[in-house]
Amino acid sequence: MKKYLLLLVVLLGSVCAYSQNKMVEAIHLKNGSVIKGVIIEQIPDKQITIRTSDGSTFVYPMEDISKITKEEKESKIPFKISNEKYDLTGSRFMIDLGYWAGGYKGPELYFTYGSQINQYLFVGGGTGIHYMTDYSTVSIPIFADVRGYALNGPISPFIALRIGYKFNTKEAPRHAKKGGLYCNPFIGVRFMTTKKQAVNLGIGYSIQKVSFDEEWGDGSGDMNGFSIKVGYEF
Repeated sequence: MKKYLLLLVVLLGSVCAYSQNKMVEAIHLKNGSVIKGVIIEQIPDKQITIRTSDGSTFVYPMEDISKITKEEKESKIPFKISNEKYDLTGSRFMIDLGYWAGGYKGPELYFTYGSQINQYLFVGGGTGIHYMTDYSTVSIPIFADVRGYALNGPISPFIALRIGYKFNTKEAPRHAKKGGLYCNPFIGVRFMTTKKQAVNLGIGYSIQKVSFDEEWGDGSGDMNGFSIKVGYEF
């Protein structure tokens, strides 16, 4: 029993010490200012010396002080998370540079123009180029672009869908001269860099339907693959 009582006393002492460490002395001046820190010297009816958290030392005469209190310390975090809101409604232009991984791998460059309907919904359309390195050829998509944002702040996750038609050049793989449906759902994060400009990071899955023109007959198939992209919008 004594062992448990001793443990309880130690725990209570630790809690009290922790609570005290969370407190800071505050000098309230008659001009409305509040200075928080540790009082290191007090001369009755004359002056008080206080040291703030940044190491600065201040001396105040008693006639300038209205009261002295103890208050909780402000929490210190390694970085400040801003709660700033952004008004992005209106016309927006986006440039995406990406890479299509898979059987038809290669770099992509897309341009999108549209309207930010509100802080959470973007609707637009665009085009671009997908260069297939293994076949030294390109395909050109024309698509609608819809994006939904989860937050209105400096950092916001989003979901997006590009859907349209993708044209193939004559030198496309396996004589896939006829294009087809193009669909690219993806998720990402938007990082605001200024009031109106942002950088986007995204990852998704690209789908393209194609019609093949083979020597032994026509056919159809898919040109699919994962895609990653980094973009800039303004």
